[in-house]
Amino acid sequence: KNKFTDKFDCKQLSHSISEILYVVSNALSSQSVLMASNYYLNLAKYLNPEFTSYEALHAENLIIADRLNEAKDIFNKIKKKGVSYSWFATKRLSFILNSQNKKNDSIDLVINDFKNILNPDVYIIFDFAEFLKNNEKFNDSIIYYSKALKLINTQHPLFHEIMDGRGISY
Repeated sequence: KNKFTDKFDCKQLSHSISEILYVVSNALSSQSVLMASNYYLNLAKYLNPEFTSYEALHAENLIIADRLNEAKDIFNKIKKKGVSYSWFATKRLSFILNSQNKKNDSIDLVINDFKNILNPDVYIIFDFAEFLKNNEKFNDSIIYYSKALKLINTQHPLFHEIMDGRGISY
């Protein structure tokens, strides 16, 4: 229902430079060098303020800095950017809830948000099945692994992972 506004145009010099700064920021974030990561990220956001992935990295940096409420606010905004971003944000919000010892809230969030996805693709169904398995909802995970299997053939890249996950759940 919402118009997708994520914009990246490689023909625009500012967007290309912002992407390079984002890659640097991401590398620094992975090394927990948050001050430098945020510096380059802010430059990237200045050059291309409408690219949602930059907000996602900002939220990830906030998680590393244990500023969870601020990260939650960003992920809640990201959820409005379409199915893929919404699913990603839901999983990260679930992670935050888990880290705050709210496991049941975390599980409820993911289950409810998954149910609101109209036509989940095989990757989202597989991801949901993995989440259920990892949270010891084995019978439910088997159902979703089986649904994912019905959507693919044996040559699909997820085939073996789905079979392994379903086998573990059994």
